[in-house]
Amino acid sequence: MGGDRLDPQEGLPDVHQFETAPIPFSVKFWRTSVQSRLLHRSPMWEMIGITMFVFAIDLLHCVDLGILQRLYGFIVWLCITYNLFVSRDLEALLSPAQCQQAGIDVLKGKILNYYRARRGTPEAAHTELHDLTSGMLGSREHPNFDAKGGETRCLLPFFVGLVREISEQLPLGIGPKLVECVDAVANIYEIIEAEPRDMPEEAQRRLSAYYLRHVRLLMECGCELLPKHHLFWHCLCRIPRLGNPKKYSTYFDENENKWIARVARSAHRLTFPFTIYQKFRRSGRRLGLW
Repeated sequence: MGGDRLDPQEGLPDVHQFETAPIPFSVKFWRTSVQSRLLHRSPMWEMIGITMFVFAIDLLHCVDLGILQRLYGFIVWLCITYNLFVSRDLEALLSPAQCQQAGIDVLKGKILNYYRARRGTPEAAHTELHDLTSGMLGSREHPNFDAKGGETRCLLPFFVGLVREISEQLPLGIGPKLVECVDAVANIYEIIEAEPRDMPEEAQRRLSAYYLRHVRLLMECGCELLPKHHLFWHCLCRIPRLGNPKKYSTYFDENENKWIARVARSAHRLTFPFTIYQKFRRSGRRLGLW
């Protein structure tokens, strides 16, 4: 179909030879019309031994820095789209861009007031968001809330209250679903925090039910899911074997992730595993890691 992108494969390593290569050969097309944040299939999945079981999935990187960011961004863009923080009189005097900025400024003030009201109490946030700009919110099509993991998690009670506050001002049908959607996330965190590492089966069932409810309602509200929504389901399925996700961590070699990502961007998909291994091995020797 028009707009599909041809990906390099073993039968066609150079896509520019598509029209002249001897046939038959196998090819794969990437349908860009249905992509979200993924631009192509990761070559990592072609490596022998790479399955979902080798991924370390934790709450920080999967939920705080993924699922919650998408949820918050979607809520903020609903507020901006329907000018929920700008009065009718002021809206008539401002351009759309000015209305958007005014809404962001009002929301920032609400967040700062939320922090201020809880300082010195057990509910105080242990890390606070110090700024909120339009560049942190992605776009209407791909909403985001670009904050640090701790900042994102500490804002969950704020967004639960915000959704309840604006639910009646949203288009028919979205408000109640969004309230139930954010409540489901809050219930997920409550279960995870309350249960021991060896989580009872009944708690696991409730956790799965709340998560499936959250995903279903989020889609019904019109929000596009992330790959991390799928990834977190695998995290829940691992609980019988690995225990409560609050005990997981992936911090030991996290500083290597950015370097490996830079190498991966320059590696051809057909030599992806070998290139990364070769460069990582040379780097390790240079740094004296082995």
